[in-house]
Amino acid sequence: MPPAPAIGQQNVATADLLVSHPPTRPCIVTLFQSDTFDNYAPRPFTYSPPADCPGPWAKVVFVAHFNENPGVQYDRTAYVFLGNAAPHAGAASIFNIVNSIYTGVIHGSGYLYFYPGARARGRHAGDDAAAEPSAVYPLNSGNQPSDLDSASQSLAGTFVFPTNMTRMDLVITAQSQIGDEFWYTCVPSEYANELESCGNSGYHQVMVQLDGRTVAYAPVSPWIYTGGIDPFLWQPTPGVQTLNFIPYRVNLTPLLAELDNGQPHTIAVSVYNDGNYFSVAANLLVYQDPRVSAIGGAVTEVDVPPLAPSITSDLAGGASGEVSGSVAVRSDVRTRLVGYLDLPGGPRWTAVAQELHFSNSQNFTINNTVYDQQIALASTVRTVTRVSDGGEDGSTRVRSWSFPLMLNYDQVQQANGDFAITTTVLQHYAARSAPAWPAAAGWALSDRVQSEDTLEFDPSFNFLGHSGMSGSQHDEFERRSRGEPLCDSRTITNTANAVSAVSDARHCDLLRGDDGGR
Repeated sequence: MPPAPAIGQQNVATADLLVSHPPTRPCIVTLFQSDTFDNYAPRPFTYSPPADCPGPWAKVVFVAHFNENPGVQYDRTAYVFLGNAAPHAGAASIFNIVNSIYTGVIHGSGYLYFYPGARARGRHAGDDAAAEPSAVYPLNSGNQPSDLDSASQSLAGTFVFPTNMTRMDLVITAQSQIGDEFWYTCVPSEYANELESCGNSGYHQVMVQLDGRTVAYAPVSPWIYTGGIDPFLWQPTPGVQTLNFIPYRVNLTPLLAELDNGQPHTIAVSVYNDGNYFSVAANLLVYQDPRVSAIGGAVTEVDVPPLAPSITSDLAGGASGEVSGSVAVRSDVRTRLVGYLDLPGGPRWTAVAQELHFSNSQNFTINNTVYDQQIALASTVRTVTRVSDGGEDGSTRVRSWSFPLMLNYDQVQQANGDFAITTTVLQHYAARSAPAWPAAAGWALSDRVQSEDTLEFDPSFNFLGHSGMSGSQHDEFERRSRGEPLCDSRTITNTANAVSAVSDARHCDLLRGDDGGR
């Protein structure tokens, strides 16, 4: 757990857990140091593993430091690529405009910490893999993300894979940008003009295709950036994952019998309802069996229905342009992949079943003096993976993912003509991975951020100030196994854009009382 922020601190203060470092002395490789980011150009660098401590390593940790000189600037996204995903040449990018108006210059350094020794179990969510992948296949090229400007565009890679693969995961980061930045506030296009909103609906989903056939879906996280909606909402604590996006992992193992035949195959990622635009990065993690050169098998089931969201509305309007009522979009989809591999010890079956549920209900009150929008978004994924060798029962692991968003935006013109815009936001990311039994094993993560603030403008929309800022973050992580359970929990409370309270706890209930879907 990082050091606790000081009471009264106005600089960035988060309750997020940091990546743990082993208790050994690392070898440090500098990727880039004191680089200045003041335009759109990437900053290339070269990389070589540390000669003084060759692998294997217990852990490799990426560490970066960024800062901005005093000045005016938008929120920016930092990208760091290494060989499009892994070794050799890389690049760091922060698309930043610096001119007479936007004067904030960003500086940054990045390092890799190599810790010698045997691999240790991780302390953070996502450490499900029993071993490192044998190979990484990046879908991106040019050491940069891919910008998808429409639903018809995709990030795709064509590969000839090894013929002895035993597992494959696709790791996806899909970040909304420009017109899609606030996609969760958008409405179906037929209501966009009436509601003075963006169109294309408040529903987006990542689609994964193999050789042109949809084989899986992944959720889009409703991330809010440091300048999102009202910048004072996020001072000093930003939204959930704003400083560290957590990618989503899709298990493609049931499809390996099609992919390991020595022929080229194309994996593609696109975003349903993409408008303008999504910045996407994706990597295939491949695991191989070194005992054999080729593995046979078969894909026995691919049941992935097309997305078919439903739209409902009870909007009502008046003669003078008033609008009131709600509009909602909902999607429920279930997928199933089943396949087996003929391994030296016998056939191994893998079945991956997904349930993705999404709803976004928005209630509006619009008239001459009021624009009120209330958003209730729910997005969940439940994945059940069953692996069995031969006639044995095998094992079942249940992974759950949830990222709901409650957002109220209330703009009121007062009697003197001034405007008051009050925004209230609640984000709650929850993820869990555990075997179906015993329920106490596995890991779980919960991160909740809520914040409120009121912006004040004159009749010409010149900024006058803000008031009523309050917020909090509660971050909790639990891991349970045969040994002593691990629990880290911190709550930060903010008042008037400064830390007003910090409390830590060593008691978690994230895994207790749930049978993992057994």
